[in-house]
Amino acid sequence: MYRNINDKIVLQQQLEYKSTHDALTNLYNRDYFQAKMAHFNERNDPITVVLADLDELKWVNDEYGHQMGDKLVCETAACFEAYADNDMLIARIGGDEFSILIPNKSVLQVEQYLKNVEMKMQRDYKDLPFSLIKISIGYEYSNSSYGTMEQLFSQADAKMYKNKKKRKLLKEKV
Repeated sequence: MYRNINDKIVLQQQLEYKSTHDALTNLYNRDYFQAKMAHFNERNDPITVVLADLDELKWVNDEYGHQMGDKLVCETAACFEAYADNDMLIARIGGDEFSILIPNKSVLQVEQYLKNVEMKMQRDYKDLPFSLIKISIGYEYSNSSYGTMEQLFSQADAKMYKNKKKRKLLKEKV
């Protein structure tokens, strides 16, 4: 007797995907990101942890509605993915927060990736009622991921908030 289990296999694959991915952006989710952080914590790889936070998502939601805010989040995700390679892990870890794990790249390669992403965010968005994506980014690099992942995350977070404060002060002066 043979049974067709294709439907069950497809359902299991869908459930596995949903358990590791953000429903809005299809990026990896916070749980998967944290599992990968733990994985790299046990390895000895050069790694960069990047944290990014949209600067005006609340304003967009309040001014234009949550659908437009969702569009902004999705456009931001697309910018991060546009220049990523297969080794990078990009995750949406909160409403307007993204994090990226970049293993086995030099600081110069990481900086070029971030520069490319930020330039893409500066282009004119036809589907959005504003001309560019405003985001604060911080990152931290280490020659070894072994036992350092939480520290790298904290340092990247501190740099991201420092960048956010700086951008806010510049905005207030204008």
